[in-house]
Amino acid sequence: MQHLCTAHANSGLIVFGHLQFNPAGDMEQIEIDMAVNGDLAKDRCWRRHGRLWTASEFKKYLNDIIKEAEIDPELLADVDLGLQLPHEGGLVRQDIQQYAHALMLRRMVPKFDCRFFFVQDGDAGLSKAFLAAFVPEVAAGRVDVATVSFAKYEFNDVREVLYAQGRKELRNNLNLTAQQLDSLPEFVLNEEIGREIVKRLVGHPLGSPFAWPYHTKYKRSRVVDLKTD
Repeated sequence: MQHLCTAHANSGLIVFGHLQFNPAGDMEQIEIDMAVNGDLAKDRCWRRHGRLWTASEFKKYLNDIIKEAEIDPELLADVDLGLQLPHEGGLVRQDIQQYAHALMLRRMVPKFDCRFFFVQDGDAGLSKAFLAAFVPEVAAGRVDVATVSFAKYEFNDVREVLYAQGRKELRNNLNLTAQQLDSLPEFVLNEEIGREIVKRLVGHPLGSPFAWPYHTKYKRSRVVDLKTD
């Protein structure tokens, strides 16, 4: 199951958190209902019960996960047990979870007289859900959406090289020595980085990923994709 949450950037407050699970749903009963009303023969977008997985679809999903894995037969039963859902309830479709999450956030927007910036991880479905839910607000300039992705699995040597490259480019752009850069307070450094990034973003085509030039040790090869202007 996936847990989808939106946090406030400055305070860290979790605004909403949604689990990809409905305790009131029953996937086996839903599959029976779908067989009776002809849902199984339809594309999922036209199904009456398209919100939840069926029991057989979830079983196939699990089989696809473990079919390529070499598992000791003595451990196989425990593996199946570890992948099962709670005995009651149903797994919600991930796209449904994302749209519902976005729509619940939209209820909050009219209560505040300010702009909203939604910065998300690089999940194409998530940004589509937010853009669809916030069409009027995006058109009015009250909501902006961007996705951010970065390399997560790199050797430490590669991390150090990228970090050094990022610091060198930042020193050159700010015309500072290494000692001067290291002595800057974090909030001042962030402001300076922000100004440099704005310069580079001017005229950058919408929908074209922007490579963040200042690598850090924890976020390398960062790519920002602006979904709104």
